[in-house]
Amino acid sequence: GSGKSVALNTLLYGAIKLYTPNQLKLFLVDPKEVELADFEGAEHLGGEIGSTPSEAIDLLESAVEEMHFRYKMFREQKKTVGKVAKDIREYNLRADENLPRWLLVLDEYADLVSDKEDKHTIEQLIQRLCQKARAAGIHVILATQKPLVNILSSAIKANLPAILALKVKNSTDSKVLMDEPGAEALAGKGDALFKDGAGRVARLQCAAMDSD
Repeated sequence: GSGKSVALNTLLYGAIKLYTPNQLKLFLVDPKEVELADFEGAEHLGGEIGSTPSEAIDLLESAVEEMHFRYKMFREQKKTVGKVAKDIREYNLRADENLPRWLLVLDEYADLVSDKEDKHTIEQLIQRLCQKARAAGIHVILATQKPLVNILSSAIKANLPAILALKVKNSTDSKVLMDEPGAEALAGKGDALFKDGAGRVARLQCAAMDSD
């Protein structure tokens, strides 16, 4: 009843309505195989929707490779226009062919990191992406119904630029997500706290959008 699934789907519907498939590619991992099923066959989808930790690892490894490839392209733009591109926006302004942004979504994150070895690998890859990939146009969303300290490690949280907390069970879960209580007192159904990269917290009501 917190509204997590609706909020996540609304973010994705909004993204594919605002951006063309040439501007944005979605890469989705859905362990339950039902939460993100509506996006099967979408023009923006960059491949089949994954569901296993190994598929999540493959996707993250591909994203890391793409990140390095893009930074190489940014440097090589100096040969054609005389200036190195600092980010994807600057690159696309000068390039003959547009580089699409990538949006990676790992839903039910707790299910993907239940195995210790998988967790270690996934965390390392996410850290590499969160540290460097935004300028390259590669973005990551982690979604979970279990905000536990052994799932959302401090290393992962430190590299997330923003956090959206919907209603949680207790103040302990809120502290794991937000480093402070408050999310346990939300009303549910999309009532949320948003924490930006500067540590500012705002209360908001998530929108609801359908696929029509």
